[in-house]
Amino acid sequence: MVTSKILKVKKWINLNEAATRLSLSLEEHINALDLMELALDNELILSVKFPRNQYHVIREIEKKSTPYIEYLDKMFKFELFSTEKNNIGEKEYKKLQEIFYKEEYDLYISKIRKSNIEKHEMSYDFFLNQARYFYWDYVDSVKSMNDFIFELPLIGSERIDVESLIEINNKREPCAFYNIDGVFLRDSDGRLYNLMSKFNDEILSSWDDDLDINFKSLYLDDRHYYPADGLPVDCEIGMSPINLSNFERSLSDVNESVSREQIMMLLGAVLQEVTSRTKKWTQGDLALSIDEKKIKNMKERAINGIFSKANKLYKSIN
Repeated sequence: MVTSKILKVKKWINLNEAATRLSLSLEEHINALDLMELALDNELILSVKFPRNQYHVIREIEKKSTPYIEYLDKMFKFELFSTEKNNIGEKEYKKLQEIFYKEEYDLYISKIRKSNIEKHEMSYDFFLNQARYFYWDYVDSVKSMNDFIFELPLIGSERIDVESLIEINNKREPCAFYNIDGVFLRDSDGRLYNLMSKFNDEILSSWDDDLDINFKSLYLDDRHYYPADGLPVDCEIGMSPINLSNFERSLSDVNESVSREQIMMLLGAVLQEVTSRTKKWTQGDLALSIDEKKIKNMKERAINGIFSKANKLYKSIN
């Protein structure tokens, strides 16, 4: 990566700066939209910076699980209640329960079919007796946001926001979807939070006629907040320098490894070429000339690959 002293201490850079730095480092054009697309594909991690002059409320949340059968029982009883069938006989109850279980099993299979799971985990018996249902649950009360930079895990409404930004920049309509789980944020310690929005005073007053709106504004009450449906319009999406560096390193790891023998062989071939003929050599000329010698593992593409890595390493120390 193109090194920078200021980058070592900064916690966040905007996407345009991140794209520019990657373009210089990788020697190919990359823009902010490319980075957002890559984030949606789980190739890199985006961050969001909130304005320091705004007040926001968050609430810590984590993923929990329960036996699937317990979740099904609760859902089935709720369905009976909502359809006013909670007074049916035992025989009819079990019949409807079995139908409900089978319908939920079909949904379960459709969700996990493409997952890399064992075959026995797709059985109906496993579904009823061993499968677990995962859900989000709050582990703390609402609190004021003290940090202003968070990673975007892209598992809630923040993903829809990024998708909408891409569509808008491509002159298309923004996404019209909605995620009831709200916006998720991840802090530097890996904790997840929901960004919270506040019910308006009219709604809060309707819950309790004796509630003093001015008094309630002095403290935070969990009942007064719900998951935000999107990121605030004034926040900025970017990346942390650490995640930018990790992404570039992952690209380098994907490339074919270069052995010490290849490097020494190429160095010897370069010395042979530049000392045997007097001319102004270019990288392309050298690669082509060495390729013509039919040296093992020294094809033109491999040679240019080694040259490219050498150039990047040299630039990183200057």
